[in-house]
Amino acid sequence: MIQPINEDSGPKEYVTVPDVPVIETPREIDPKLLDPHSLSKASFTLPGFDGYPFRGPVPDLKEQDERQPQVGVETHVDLFDLAKPEDLDRYRQVIQLVGHNYAQISVEERKWVDEKKSWMIFLRWMLYYTYLPPAKVVKNG
Repeated sequence: MIQPINEDSGPKEYVTVPDVPVIETPREIDPKLLDPHSLSKASFTLPGFDGYPFRGPVPDLKEQDERQPQVGVETHVDLFDLAKPEDLDRYRQVIQLVGHNYAQISVEERKWVDEKKSWMIFLRWMLYYTYLPPAKVVKNG
């Protein structure tokens, strides 16, 4: 493939760029990056902290404690077929989370499907929670 290497209005210089192979299967994301504190399976506790549910066991912290709760996020991408009762229920649940300010919608696209007389909804949303980060380990010596 040949691409220009200068963008000004003068005479163009070109360089040959090798074709980059298309990766058919994206590289897997390291699970530690997606859930660095191993909280994805922890249950939620209400009331939480700072308006968000708490994930994991709620510690008895004092204001002067070094570790304080932090806000975490769990990202979801869903495709809802509102003609299906289970999809409609889940969509309502997500909207309820948004109503409680526990979640935020990032993208919502709706499409009317005439054959079903119903909506298909693509939804990207984030669930917010609080958690206690692990204690810092100090090594002596």
